[in-house]
Parts: sequence; C-alpha cells; structure tokens
Amino acid sequence: MLVLAQVSDFHFDGGARSVARAERVMGYLAALPRPVDAVLVTGDVADHGTAGEYQAAREVLRSDAPVLACPGNHDLR
Repeated sequence: MLVLAQVSDFHFDGGARSVARAERVMGYLAALPRPVDAVLVTGDVADHGTAGEYQAAREVLRSDAPVLACPGNHDLR
C-alpha cells in the first residue's frame, strides 16, 4: 500500500511561527509508525513568494520521502 501525506498552506512568511508550525507537521510525519512514501505540498508554501520564504521551506520540509510541491495563489509561478 502506498502512503501519501498531503499538506498545504504553510505560508512561510519569514517568521518563527510558520517555521515552528511546519516543523511540528514534519516531525509528526517522521514519527509515524510506517514512513510515508511521499509528501505532497499542495499550495501556499510561501506567503509573499520571496526567496527567503522558499529557502526556509527547503530547510524545514525535508523528509526521507520525496517532497513534491504544487504552487498556490500565494506562490510564485
């Protein structure tokens, strides 16, 4: 059975709150009894689409499984 984790709307904005929220989510996924096969991030990774917001996302949204992201209305296309 394939196990996918779908998450969205992290809205990284340069602040500690969005980073802490994403770290909790990724920590929860890492602690699952069976590892996920992929993490699907379905939009609004960043809040304003700045390079710093995407850099924070790259650092926090790490996983042993592939992380696949789709842009949302707050993301740069």
